[in-house]
Amino acid sequence: MNIVVENMGACRKTLKIEMPAEKVKSTYDEVLDAYSKSAKLKGFRPGKAPRQLVERRFSKQISEDVKERLVPEGYQEAVKEKSLNVESVLEMGEVLLDPEKGMSFDVTVDVRPEFELPDYRGIPVKKEEPSVTDDEVDQAIERIRQQQASYEDVEDREIKRGDMALVDYEGMLDGRSIESLGDAVKGLGERRDFWVMVDENAFLPGFADGLAGMKPGDRKQIFVDFDKGFAVKELAGKQATYFVHVKGVREQVLPELNDEFAKQFNMDSLEKLREAVREDLKGMARDRIMSSQRSEIIKHLLSKVTMDVPESVVDRETKSIVDEIVRNNTARGVSRDEIVEKKDEIMETAGRNADERVRIQFILDAIAEKEKIDVSEDDLSGHINALAAQYGMDLSSFRAELEKRDALESTRNELRRNRTVEFLLEQADVKE
Repeated sequence: MNIVVENMGACRKTLKIEMPAEKVKSTYDEVLDAYSKSAKLKGFRPGKAPRQLVERRFSKQISEDVKERLVPEGYQEAVKEKSLNVESVLEMGEVLLDPEKGMSFDVTVDVRPEFELPDYRGIPVKKEEPSVTDDEVDQAIERIRQQQASYEDVEDREIKRGDMALVDYEGMLDGRSIESLGDAVKGLGERRDFWVMVDENAFLPGFADGLAGMKPGDRKQIFVDFDKGFAVKELAGKQATYFVHVKGVREQVLPELNDEFAKQFNMDSLEKLREAVREDLKGMARDRIMSSQRSEIIKHLLSKVTMDVPESVVDRETKSIVDEIVRNNTARGVSRDEIVEKKDEIMETAGRNADERVRIQFILDAIAEKEKIDVSEDDLSGHINALAAQYGMDLSSFRAELEKRDALESTRNELRRNRTVEFLLEQADVKE
């Protein structure tokens, strides 16, 4: 078999493959024999028609069958002979077949980049000890306390920060009811008997400040200034007027910090609760430190390796990042129109991140191969089990979804790369 490899750019090659006439003729005859044994032609019993007649009648189908057999075989043999690590098959040229002369075709592929690995043992990383102050523990305990707060009705008292207020409200913008502006503003324009938390997280900017000082029965106009980045574009950058009627107030009642409070969390005493909270905070600090060290490892490797990356792989990773950005924005309540408006910005961010991601993937894969870091089927199953639990999904359903998206191999690769980073951290030069 004759194989010529032409360089078509960074990591892109075209294989020109010619298969010998003997091989093609042998396969062609096998296919023709199979047709001759089963062909049904008028005037002949099945399998009894003359071979030449069968060949004329089914010439196109026979040629296609020969191509289906030989093209994959020729391609695989060419890739093996030329020691190519193919990442993507981009284009298959026309297949030229002549049973007497042979067969030829072109395949354009993107291949894994070639590069030299730097010295990856002893990468310098900062050493940090996870420390937690008493103030941090106090703040965490107070957050837990806030979550356990109850609210009680109060009479004849001005609204203050931390209260909950029962209100009716109607918003107006440029002389029109906000509610009439469409589905995007539903709930922002008008509500009845609505409980609002009077704090900095109030659902409308400045709304809590306007409620402060009002009493049950009071009516008031509150001016709300929406900044230019407000999620609902119909209101972004504009000032609206809200007509508000306060109908009730509840004040926050915090539980006492004592041993009884701790028992709600299966702790014998408040001191035991503080110790548990301190350990949780230390665990979070350790995770932050580990994440920072991983970033140092990756940044170091990227700075030491120069490579061309396959365009098709970057494109695939860019699409994956765009999908991720869109999902995250949708989950945060960003409308489809806003996402479309920012598509150029999203594509630019995704493309930049994709190029970096692809580079570090190739580097980590090369290190894993050199260090023989692998992932067994049991390892993969355990990882998938953990992911299913993390996403709150049934294990069989989660695995079926991965298989449906052909994501099992990418999941294995991700686990292998994580293990490679862990290996690099173990080999790192940790400095104070």
